[in-house]
Amino acid sequence: MCKRDAYEVLSSDGISPLEALQLSFETSYECNTLLRNGEPMGMFGCGYGEDKIYGIPWMLTDGKFKGMTKWGLVHSREWINKVKQRHQILYNYVHNENKQSLRWLKWLGFKFMRSIPNYGFGKRDTFYEFYLVNGGD
Repeated sequence: MCKRDAYEVLSSDGISPLEALQLSFETSYECNTLLRNGEPMGMFGCGYGEDKIYGIPWMLTDGKFKGMTKWGLVHSREWINKVKQRHQILYNYVHNENKQSLRWLKWLGFKFMRSIPNYGFGKRDTFYEFYLVNGGD
């Protein structure tokens, strides 16, 4: 897992990269593995929120997208469009310094609801809550 994703899961939940992947796998109704030349480069999926009207999309990777950017953008948008059909609202949280994820989330159509200082396990980092409403803003 790339340093930025590893720091994000440590800061938000106080867990290791392996624990984050295991927990995400166990708590998601859909979990997928990204492969590069047959080798895992990341995982992504979606779990349920407090109620099934809410979906919690997530992605953890090695951060090495060179040569895969166009493919990843097209397929990630298709996947989000498919997943949002199951929910009224998709939401999650992202570290405020995770610039690559922030750009990607904006491109996917997510909105940023609020900045949350002192978020998560360490209570020292700022995260943004992001969301996407099925059928509008």
